[in-house]
Amino acid sequence: MKLKIFLTCFFISLLFPGYVKAVTITIDDYPQTISSEPFNVTVSVSGAQDGFNYLRADLYKDGTQNYFGETDNLTEWYSGSSGTSYYKIEIINATASATFRARLNDPLPSNYVGSGEYKMRIRRYTSSGAQASSDTQNPVTVNITVSTPSPAPQQTSTPEPTATPTITPQPTPTATATPKPTPTVKSSPLPSLIAKEEESIMDEEEKNMEVLGANVTSPLPETVTEDGGKKKEIPFVAAIFLVGGVVAFILAGISFARIQKGDSAKTENTT
Repeated sequence: MKLKIFLTCFFISLLFPGYVKAVTITIDDYPQTISSEPFNVTVSVSGAQDGFNYLRADLYKDGTQNYFGETDNLTEWYSGSSGTSYYKIEIINATASATFRARLNDPLPSNYVGSGEYKMRIRRYTSSGAQASSDTQNPVTVNITVSTPSPAPQQTSTPEPTATPTITPQPTPTATATPKPTPTVKSSPLPSLIAKEEESIMDEEEKNMEVLGANVTSPLPETVTEDGGKKKEIPFVAAIFLVGGVVAFILAGISFARIQKGDSAKTENTT
């Protein structure tokens, strides 16, 4: 009976080579116990189309789909959603085999519930990066001994501190009103000179008035007579004024007389 089924499948594959596309993945070698250290997995693939494929190791608790773990793609440890970023293999004559590394890393508490038995399977991606969903494989059982997963040690370089430039705030310019210069009024020397001239004239007039007053109001000088008596002497200036007054009076009388005489002569001539 099994021979008939095998022969039937064989002849169908020969008659319709594109119809049968079953791919089988077998985990040939793996560690029975997994710790926090990386481990090796040996895998064989059969029935796949020739070209490049990509392999990924999945760890999960039996009965769940909470997958965790990382795969070494020879450049970095990767566990993202890009299929072409996992371990690359080449399918030749529909078969391939490869050994690559995987590790537990630091799974989420919802995926890893502590040490105990877990399942491991291999996920395959095609050359386009799409996940192959029709592969046939038997997951294997492993024992994980890590109670509290810790991040795997990674060699990282410590960046040198970068000096942060200090920005000095610039003072805000304040508009300052510039006071206008007060015009200086220069006093003209003319009023001062006039005032001094007037003062000098007034001083001179006051001096003359004082001299004239002294001459007018001062008492006549007195001389002592032989009998011991005193007589008044007329000053020289007063004598001049007196003589001048007398002469002026005489001249005025002569002029008046002449005028009267002329008027009398005119009267006679008219008569």
